[in-house]
Amino acid sequence: MENKFLSNESEGQLEEYIEFVRTEYEGYKIIPVFLTLQDEEPTHEDYLMLGYSDVLDILKNVTPT
Repeated sequence: MENKFLSNESEGQLEEYIEFVRTEYEGYKIIPVFLTLQDEEPTHEDYLMLGYSDVLDILKNVTPT
């Protein structure tokens, strides 16, 4: 996992990440997530987009008040 706040994705970055993970964790179900501040679409089709606001909503739903 990498969180480069206010930084752009490098060319081929997501492809490199997914290939590394698939090699290292062969046989596992891989769910690649692209965390985005401003709802940018990931450049690789296998990634799901998740915004910071989505993370906040998830945390609100799983933590006691």
